[in-house]
Amino acid sequence: MNNFIYVSEKYRNAVCDYVSESEDFSEEQKLSFEVLIFDEQRLLKWVGRPPSWFLNDIEGKKEEPFQMKKDHFPKIKFEYHEGLPSLHDIFMNRAEEMRDMDKEIDLFYSGGLDSAVVITALMEVCPKDQLHIIMGTDFPLKLWPKMAKRMEEYNFEIVSPHTLFSQAKIDTNLFTTGSEADRMFGSTGFPEYTSEYSKETEEINYERWWTITRHTNLTQSWRYLQDIKVSKVDLDNYQPFFFYPDILKYSINCNIEKRVVWHSDFHCPDEVFLKSKMELRDFIAKLFDKEWPYTRTKTRMFEKLPETWKNYGYGVAAVYGDGTVIFTEDMHDNLDYGINI
Repeated sequence: MNNFIYVSEKYRNAVCDYVSESEDFSEEQKLSFEVLIFDEQRLLKWVGRPPSWFLNDIEGKKEEPFQMKKDHFPKIKFEYHEGLPSLHDIFMNRAEEMRDMDKEIDLFYSGGLDSAVVITALMEVCPKDQLHIIMGTDFPLKLWPKMAKRMEEYNFEIVSPHTLFSQAKIDTNLFTTGSEADRMFGSTGFPEYTSEYSKETEEINYERWWTITRHTNLTQSWRYLQDIKVSKVDLDNYQPFFFYPDILKYSINCNIEKRVVWHSDFHCPDEVFLKSKMELRDFIAKLFDKEWPYTRTKTRMFEKLPETWKNYGYGVAAVYGDGTVIFTEDMHDNLDYGINI
């Protein structure tokens, strides 16, 4: 099947222009594709993603304008899952699983609470030479001096912010981030949409959680790969830490039991955010630092957003389901691949 793992905004726009202008498609086909685009845009707004994003249904039911690969994560239903280990044990199981893949791990570390769980867990079980820690500034070192001291024993590098998304060698190395944790543990949406949702009741946050998670879990960490320099992705190397069946099951149970402390991404008062993600804080405290995690408020990737960050020209146009990377310069030779017509 011709399908995708990742679709960029520039590829989406080029395909839309191609379909509307091409004589190879009937008016009925063009209209059908436009309807799929319209439905996707409406769903993107509902799940708190910008219009430039893309969606992928973990349940495999939703028809999308770009046919998406869905079998790189188990189909998990929104139902209660019995017999799960504690979250601490789940995190350790995940870290050991990644260690046992016996590959170098490109670990993208932002300095926030979520990536702090990732680096703490992997440092606990991995040989020092297995971890390659990547940061876009020295901001994470300033945020957590105790971890900065520990990192001196590891292979870490600080790269230019604009080259951060080109660093992963996902053809040979495991790639990991903490990006999925917000969705798993209480985020109500992106900052651009926080004001729109600020008056929603707790009940509505629970109601919309599965819709958001169902359509974004397979897409969340691809933004870190939108400028990679490899010609083909080994999808087995796509290993965001929280992209793990037991973590999703655990978070589903939390939602069904209604024991989530909700927080917005960046417009959340510190006193509210400090009550959230408590099990993540406890995990770090048990293994490494008993004080720091309980003081950690919401953290951006950079102390100051780099100039031109929003309009920087990343080079990956799309990634096919077989891992083939389509770069911007080759984009117009590949516009008829995997579109839902």
